[in-house]
Amino acid sequence: MNTRARGQRGRPAVGRRWICKALAVSALTVSALAVSALAAAVSPAAAFVRTEAEWLTYIENYLNLVRTVEASFLQVSSNGEFARGRVYISRPGRMRVEYDPPAPHLIVANDGILVYVDRELGQRSHVPLSATPAAILLAPSIRLRDGELRVIDFRASDGGAQLTVVQKDSPGEGSLTLLFSDPPLSLRQWTVTDAQGISTTVTLENPVFDKPLPGRLFQADDPRFK
Repeated sequence: MNTRARGQRGRPAVGRRWICKALAVSALTVSALAVSALAAAVSPAAAFVRTEAEWLTYIENYLNLVRTVEASFLQVSSNGEFARGRVYISRPGRMRVEYDPPAPHLIVANDGILVYVDRELGQRSHVPLSATPAAILLAPSIRLRDGELRVIDFRASDGGAQLTVVQKDSPGEGSLTLLFSDPPLSLRQWTVTDAQGISTTVTLENPVFDKPLPGRLFQADDPRFK
């Protein structure tokens, strides 16, 4: 795919990189909101010492409670690119990532297909959702240990935990690092590092979870967004 896109500062970026970044946004949105939504329910007693397995179960259980997500985001990369936009997720299987102008990108996942749209060039590309990182976090059940993810680094302290995961079948495609504080359990930072070593940090703004989302959001040919 030869589609090229421009970042918020006018820096050129290959369309595939924007897909990876958008997928990072979606994956991290699910993680962040799942943890944040229930942080208030975690009592100070949660500060007891956990094993790594207990930590992963603790986090995994929270991730599986969130069904829908809507949030604005700010995306900053280590190469100086940045962008804003809005993300919508409806588990299982549906996602929409809209970048604010001047970035002309739109990404929609539905019916097992991920569609990448470049409005500026009038081009779109299709890839199987199963071939993308979003497939794991859009699945009916999210599994950190015995699913398609592999934890390659885990660290815990009195103040929280940090874990890094890769896809089992393609670890060279990049990694995702999540940093939590605890108690109460709260996601503070998330970073995606791609195969080229470029890191992207995502910050969510005004998130809303578990509210009904209209099905038209997950149609790439929605006339409101042409």
